[in-house]
Amino acid sequence: MTGSLPSFAPLLWLVATASLFTGSRLSAATVEARRAEETLVLKGDQTGNVIRIAPDYLPATWSVATSIFAKGKPKFELPADYYVRADGDGWWSVARRHAPCVYKWTGAGKDGRWENAANWSPSGVPGRADTIRLAKECTIELERDRMVSNVVFSAKVILAGGAVHAQNTAGRGAQAKLGIRAASCLGRVSMKDGATVQPLRGMAGYQGVLVSDADQVTRVALTRPPASYEWTGAAKDGAWTSVRNWRVGGRIPMEPPCEQDAVVFPANAPGAKKGILRVVLPPGQTVVSNVVMQTQVFWQGTKSEDLLGSCRESSIDICDLAGNASFTACGENVTVSVRGATDVPLTAAKGVTLALSRHGHRPYRSVTLEYGAAFVPYDWTVEIDRFVIKGGSAIHFWPPRHFNKWRPLWVVHARHLDGNPKLVTDDMSHWRQNVEKWNDGSSMLTVNWKE
Repeated sequence: MTGSLPSFAPLLWLVATASLFTGSRLSAATVEARRAEETLVLKGDQTGNVIRIAPDYLPATWSVATSIFAKGKPKFELPADYYVRADGDGWWSVARRHAPCVYKWTGAGKDGRWENAANWSPSGVPGRADTIRLAKECTIELERDRMVSNVVFSAKVILAGGAVHAQNTAGRGAQAKLGIRAASCLGRVSMKDGATVQPLRGMAGYQGVLVSDADQVTRVALTRPPASYEWTGAAKDGAWTSVRNWRVGGRIPMEPPCEQDAVVFPANAPGAKKGILRVVLPPGQTVVSNVVMQTQVFWQGTKSEDLLGSCRESSIDICDLAGNASFTACGENVTVSVRGATDVPLTAAKGVTLALSRHGHRPYRSVTLEYGAAFVPYDWTVEIDRFVIKGGSAIHFWPPRHFNKWRPLWVVHARHLDGNPKLVTDDMSHWRQNVEKWNDGSSMLTVNWKE
């Protein structure tokens, strides 16, 4: 690639052994880079490469950083008054060093924005080495998460739109009330003379709490008692994460159901087609305490990839499943975990992994593995009344670290088995599968060590 750069492009070049920079030109060996505001994205693994940014395009002030996405472990050559920080997942930030400063919130910019330098005294935007003092009642809108060294507040302060990460946070006086909508990581927190953390208006039932980890880093979080969520489908997108699809006590909740909540899918639920309701799970794990199904639900998984190519698949973990309708899961690379035996018929379609665990002596009523589905027993004995296995489905088995080679490891006891089970494990050369027919007509799927 030769020729002059467009005026909007930052001057950036990579070299492996020697400088390839020639005046205002880029070498033909330069990797592709594009600019989106203050972001540079480099394609390919940059391990061992040297990244330089032309002086004219380095951040002019300490309050602005240049974000670079570069896989691997590149080397950065920067002037002495600049530094680079690894933000994780392939992201790097290049910023200018500055002396720590104490910023006081004035709100003179009249828009409540953290990023507006006119709202601070002295004029500027606080950085990671600075201290902020909030001595007057205010609402501060953050466009993104911000990092500072210290936070001191003595009035009612509301942080909205993002989290503030700090090393130390101090609330002083009875008028010091920190209002939040979500969690903020505020380092080592001390609340003195009646200072508190409170949820914002409209968040009835929530409480602000301080949760500390082993490193004495405190997360300011919101907690609430368990709630019963009822599906309404008002958003018409079937998304589990859309709060408009739920009602709690007749109102739209502040957040979707979480692990402490109960979920009800009522009969004749809005949005159901031919009596079947479609619910789309988000990427990652979804945990819920109880699910009551009064209408048939078709669970659909989704997956996403981050910039490094790592895949986040959908999974839902249900502690207790009840109701009078069937449960069907579909999608690519979806995991459904049911931790308590249930009378709800369970069906796993192609691309779904169904994980079940033993709970007391109750059997699962019905489990069907469609073509290409997978089954994982959490415990060494899972009782199923009717177990239907269609072609291409498999039982995945992970042996324990310590076991008796002379005794079989029970996997599934099915009172009625329809189909031919297929065992899959990491090392099939050491294990064999047996299907034993008992006198009462039931079947026992066992796994034995090969001698």
